[in-house]
Amino acid sequence: MPTSIQGPMAALGAVLIWGLTFVPTKLALAEMGPFTLAVLRFSVALAAILPIALRGYPRSATWRKLPLSTTAPLGLTGVALYFGLQNLGLARTTAAEAGLISATVPALTALLSTVLLREPLGLRRLAGILASLTGVALVVLSPAGLAGSRGSLEGDLMILGASLAWAVYTLIGKRVAGRVPDTVLLACTMAIGTLLLLPAAALEPAPVPQPNASASAWLSVLFLGLGGSAASFFCWSAALRRMDASAASIFINLVPVVTLISSALLLHESLLPAQLLGGALVLMGVYLAGR
Repeated sequence: MPTSIQGPMAALGAVLIWGLTFVPTKLALAEMGPFTLAVLRFSVALAAILPIALRGYPRSATWRKLPLSTTAPLGLTGVALYFGLQNLGLARTTAAEAGLISATVPALTALLSTVLLREPLGLRRLAGILASLTGVALVVLSPAGLAGSRGSLEGDLMILGASLAWAVYTLIGKRVAGRVPDTVLLACTMAIGTLLLLPAAALEPAPVPQPNASASAWLSVLFLGLGGSAASFFCWSAALRRMDASAASIFINLVPVVTLISSALLLHESLLPAQLLGGALVLMGVYLAGR
């Protein structure tokens, strides 16, 4: 493959995986509790990533550069809160709505950067943030989101909360990036987050006794762990090594598009025109806020 297209192809691969994760999550939630699913997902991901993270990297050096005061907030926001809230939300709303709402992460990150880090807020970024928030309001508050649909206001707000948690995780991650290899940072974050999820997983009732879960549920877990949490990370890292971050970030706008298509084909979900307009506003806002 020519070097010039390796970066875009890697970015596209990561985005396709991320966009597809909402469907298997929704399928697995029919047979597994939200927290149990998150624990299983990251147990699979850790089994794949941890050997790579520890290869040739002394454990003592890792923990000196990444103390618990650093990894705990990352694990709390980027794993426990984000995926806990996302799974809780997906159990109550549609994958299509969740995909559109999750697309607000860049705009929410820009907003928090302005409020917490005092980063300058230009007119373009402000317009992007306002457009994204307006789009979310259309998705969440449209009649289809409140009554007579498979989505719910409660579930949509949980997805929005998950997006906010990921925005906080992104800001924290910026401060520690580069101290250790990315795989080490990711493995530590996943391990802490999984430990934080364990008590909730142990206490929640299972929709179906775990040994009786179907093959499709376990295949969904494998896809989420190996694909959604491991392979996508390596694809995205490969993309960033071969192209500018600003160019790679454009591909993220395709995530909700992939989610909408996959949820329509596999789950037979649909959106009202007002929600589609909201999704368009979200994408436009993300584009403006990221420039």
